[in-house]
Amino acid sequence: MANSLRKNFSWSLVGNIVYALCQWMMLIIIARLGNARDVGIYSLALAISAPVMLFLGMNLRVAIATDQKHQFNIQDYLALRVCSSTAAVLIISFASFFLYRTESDVLIAIFMVSLMKSVESLSDVCYGFFQKNERNDLISQSLILRGVSTVLLLVPAYVYLGSLTESLGVVLSVWLTILVVFDARKLRNISATGTGHRFRFSQCAGLLKVVYPLGFVALLDSLTPNITRYAVEYFFGLEKLGYFSAIAYLMVAGGTVAGALGNAATPRMARHFANNEWSEFCRVGLTSVLLGSGVGVCGLMVSVFYGEQLLGFIYGEPYIAYQPCFVIVMLASILWYAASMTGCMLNAARRFGHQLLANWLAISAVCIAVAGLGREGGINGIAWALAIGMGARLAASLGLLFMTLRKGMG
Repeated sequence: MANSLRKNFSWSLVGNIVYALCQWMMLIIIARLGNARDVGIYSLALAISAPVMLFLGMNLRVAIATDQKHQFNIQDYLALRVCSSTAAVLIISFASFFLYRTESDVLIAIFMVSLMKSVESLSDVCYGFFQKNERNDLISQSLILRGVSTVLLLVPAYVYLGSLTESLGVVLSVWLTILVVFDARKLRNISATGTGHRFRFSQCAGLLKVVYPLGFVALLDSLTPNITRYAVEYFFGLEKLGYFSAIAYLMVAGGTVAGALGNAATPRMARHFANNEWSEFCRVGLTSVLLGSGVGVCGLMVSVFYGEQLLGFIYGEPYIAYQPCFVIVMLASILWYAASMTGCMLNAARRFGHQLLANWLAISAVCIAVAGLGREGGINGIAWALAIGMGARLAASLGLLFMTLRKGMG
């Protein structure tokens, strides 16, 4: 039975926060029980694996959650995800062998992380069907179970095995067990997923044509903020990048709340759009945009009135001088959260190509702004470039949404 929007949002928020904290704890455990090189190897493995998995994963979870007309069945989605994840693991393995064939521990760690991400991608398909049926509680339970189990088992694994790669093998086993025991079992209990259908190659090929833009969208969405990090390192060096990245992480933290809201609202908006219930679609969408923007406004107010105290408390006294950058980043967060919620409306309408265009415009705007403001403006100029990019994405998303609604309402 579907949950209320408020209940889905609450579950999404709790699950995302707990899982994010557990991922952070993994880094702390590796740093405490291992060494700086282990942290570097793990971070490198994530940096190499994530873009490939992100691109080839094609954000199938969004496609599943918005498929309210049941155009494709579970076998179609699973077949495509298995094929894309296998291809991603092969690409990552070949690339890492070419780059690190003389460093066996690095090579094995990258391979293990790619396998972990492939298992995670299969759980993500299950999450798409949970989200489609408005059962975000199952998603959160799975995330909490996976995150907490990983943290609890990683500690003794590292103590007794004393190896990063072998400890990652334990983590892989935990994730695979949760996929089989929890995710797959819960998926079978949801009758609406259509598990009785047979695999159809023609349908799988048709699904690929529908969702391939989402791979580019996910990739470009991650590049928009990362371009500013590349620019800070290029113009000002690693120390300034440390300050900027620490401050920018506060924007990402607020994005956890906005992301939970978007995950909760998208299936309902998709149902309203599929049923031509335009007023309800706009009502839920506008509420999401306003709530998402409200999170950013709260962050902006905190940065203006308490920014110095907060930066000093969290990161230390040297960060206090960067309060102006904090304010600009929080301004960018308002635009980012609003653009993300508008993007959820486009996803609900299954206008995936529109998202691709909006993200291309955002990246173009960031690159132009960085070129103009970067070296002379300092990291504040880079922060303004980030805000300009997010503003461009919001403006493009709103324009494309208006066109979609105008066409839909005829």
